[in-house]
Amino acid sequence: MMIDTGSVRSACAVAVLMLVVGLGGCTTGNNVQFARHSVLKLPNVLPHSSERFGLNLWVVNPKKNKSYEPNAFRVKVESLHRTDFHSDCQRTTYIPVTGSLAADGGKFVVEDYFFDDEQYAGDPCVCRRNQCSGLVTITLQYAGSGNKVSGVNTKLHISWDEQGNLEDVDVN
Repeated sequence: MMIDTGSVRSACAVAVLMLVVGLGGCTTGNNVQFARHSVLKLPNVLPHSSERFGLNLWVVNPKKNKSYEPNAFRVKVESLHRTDFHSDCQRTTYIPVTGSLAADGGKFVVEDYFFDDEQYAGDPCVCRRNQCSGLVTITLQYAGSGNKVSGVNTKLHISWDEQGNLEDVDVN
């Protein structure tokens, strides 16, 4: 089944609205974590309208009685990908969770984060559709210490192929 990535982005927006009502089975456990959605395959790596691959994820707080202030967490993004121009591209970047995470379903949404961290014009490690495939590992960390948040869905591996089709995205 072929899924249009533009439709996926629209569905992501609808799914975010559904999170206001409830988490809809996207989380398990009682820790701040990455939301997982089987239909949208969240988190995922898909081509942006510029044809450059972007990381999409949600950080959610299913805790009933605990809220978190902005910048309490960050997402460590470790990319190992290959392009048609370079066989071994490695990048480590961090995404600050700049929004607050309210109790019982607060969320922080990241869309089209360019994990390839273009370092100069003509960088051969820029990841574009039909030229790049690989693996991204995302780890939820406490911003102050850099320690990994314990619990389920706090460290995930996302792989994709160069065509950028959602059905080829694998999350584990």
